[in-house]
Amino acid sequence: MIYIHIPIDWKNPQHDRLDFFLMILKQLQKDNKKVFIHCIMNYRVSAFMHKYKQKVLKQKNTEFIKPKKFKPKRVWMDIISKKL
Repeated sequence: MIYIHIPIDWKNPQHDRLDFFLMILKQLQKDNKKVFIHCIMNYRVSAFMHKYKQKVLKQKNTEFIKPKKFKPKRVWMDIISKKL
């Protein structure tokens, strides 16, 4: 198993981290590799996987599926709603 740590600042998520995340997943998908993605509360990963569905899988009209207690602040809503 390969471990890749991508630190994401909760209060100030950087778009370059999202781009890096998407690049890694795209390559792993291309190589037909299985992936386990983890975030302590599943908040960051739910936002990033939403973008993965849109950008890499090219899914149209994807619904953001969030953990029940996740109340995204503006900085996260900007990432979630931004059209890449």
